[in-house]
Amino acid sequence: MKRSISLLLCLVMLTSNAGAAGFQDVPSNYWAYDAIQKMADQKVIEGIGNGKFAPTQPVNYASFVTMLAKAFYPAETAAQGQGTPWWRPYAVVLSAQELTSGTKLVNESVWAQVIETPISRNEMAVLIYNLAVKQGFTLPGASAVQAARSGIADFDAIPSPYRTAVATCYAAKLLTGGDGGKFNGENTMTRAEAAAVMSRLLDLREASRPQSSTAGPLKSGLDWKDASRFGRLDNSVSRPKTGYAIGYYTIANGDGTVSGLVVNDGTNTISVERFDASGNVVSTKELSWELPIFGTFFAGKTYNYLVFGQMNENQNDSQEVWRIVQYDKAWNRVGAVSANGGQTYTKQPFRSTVARMAETEDGSTVVLYAARTRYDGHQSNITFLMNATPFQMQTIMGEEFPSNHVSHSFGQFVQFDGDTMVTVDHGDAYPRAFVLQADGKELELFKFAGNIGENVTNAIGSGFECSKDGYLFLGCSTAQTDSAQNWKVALFYTDKNLGPVKLNWLTDGSTSVKCARLVKLDDNTFTAMWGEDNTLYYQVLDGSGQPTGQVETIPNTPMPPTQPVVQNGRIYWIQCNPSSNNPCLYTLAP
Repeated sequence: MKRSISLLLCLVMLTSNAGAAGFQDVPSNYWAYDAIQKMADQKVIEGIGNGKFAPTQPVNYASFVTMLAKAFYPAETAAQGQGTPWWRPYAVVLSAQELTSGTKLVNESVWAQVIETPISRNEMAVLIYNLAVKQGFTLPGASAVQAARSGIADFDAIPSPYRTAVATCYAAKLLTGGDGGKFNGENTMTRAEAAAVMSRLLDLREASRPQSSTAGPLKSGLDWKDASRFGRLDNSVSRPKTGYAIGYYTIANGDGTVSGLVVNDGTNTISVERFDASGNVVSTKELSWELPIFGTFFAGKTYNYLVFGQMNENQNDSQEVWRIVQYDKAWNRVGAVSANGGQTYTKQPFRSTVARMAETEDGSTVVLYAARTRYDGHQSNITFLMNATPFQMQTIMGEEFPSNHVSHSFGQFVQFDGDTMVTVDHGDAYPRAFVLQADGKELELFKFAGNIGENVTNAIGSGFECSKDGYLFLGCSTAQTDSAQNWKVALFYTDKNLGPVKLNWLTDGSTSVKCARLVKLDDNTFTAMWGEDNTLYYQVLDGSGQPTGQVETIPNTPMPPTQPVVQNGRIYWIQCNPSSNNPCLYTLAP
């Protein structure tokens, strides 16, 4: 018995001395043991073979680029597949994310000459600084960065292109100094030091995740109570809608702050408030409601747009029915385009739906995709294509039966895939399905039970986005074979050839969900959001709609009332507090 115990103790001792992740050259008392163990466990970092890690060996660009790609862009890396040479897929991912900007890897033509050379501390600082900004990590403020500048003994010797990155990373404790308080930016990094940096980066990501979805109240001067009706139900046909376009929208300002656009149909006013990082109003703009019906709002890259309409019950061909107004980013009116009854066969614009807009990647073409009641009394979709500069109408697909006709279309979604317009409609008749159309081709994503033209479809569209390789559409539906069952959130995916539809149910039906959002973070990362009982749920998806993580929960947080916006990898939306009706800024770092 004693012999058995002694043998067991020997085995324990041998195991405990094996080193981090079994690396023979990383004993348990090594300064970077925990970081190396953590990175090895997460498969971010590997040994050099024969059970060794080589902690003091210089780390080259190829190895560090691989660590960053594996840790922070796993889906994009997997989508690249294997490459030749081996490091190329990882470099391509970081280049596509613009992380190589300001480094020796910025020019792909020199990758082969640079990437297998040791990386300097200066170059590593720029890579991790670019990553932290891109991912929206919480970084030290200006005073802390200035203190870091003063505290680095050889800061003046650091070349100017590296200084912001070095000072910020030093202040964030992602990188540390050496003897005499020097940074020694031209020195190379070891593999152990790289593991420590990666561990700190992952810790910073976790620390940057919002502990609560509320960043704080916005000190608005507006009355938000009457604006809170966005998403109301149209009970006249007993089905939930995406909501009429009355309410409030969130606008990303590009600098980490947001603006709120409030549309009030009680006073026919439109107000835009810009908030600083503390939630204070720094500017307010009042805009004219130019026709009696508000249609939608869209923030483009260069211009903002508001859309209005008016009734045409007498079917007057010469009466203006549609108006799209263009503004610059300071909300100065640039111009407007209009369409009359004769061009669009419209008696009622925006009938039963929310109109949506999109623009090409270069912003040169913008589209309005909407619905109308036609002269013949039927409801269907309508399309307006416009040149952005100068702002003028290009094409109106407003015939009674245009080439992309869907009737009745109770939801319109539109995006541009390059220069190709791609749409999804919620049709109850022709066809009776969620139907996607692109480049003259049509694909039914999800068929509805029931008779042709029956308004009740027991489904609702929630969001549509283009990924690198295909199209993602988010919706909610009950089981079409049994409408008494709870509604579930569904993600539909098809490739760009409109191949077979892949359906992924994101919820199990244990509770009923009738409202969701789909948010695009980049070409291969998306977030589906839905709400139940004042609890927000979300799940990160890849470019084919497959989950890359578990469903996450944020309690005491309502669903975004309109489409959230994205800045620096973080999701923002303005939402009225359910109890006070005062606006708050919510954030999510998925």
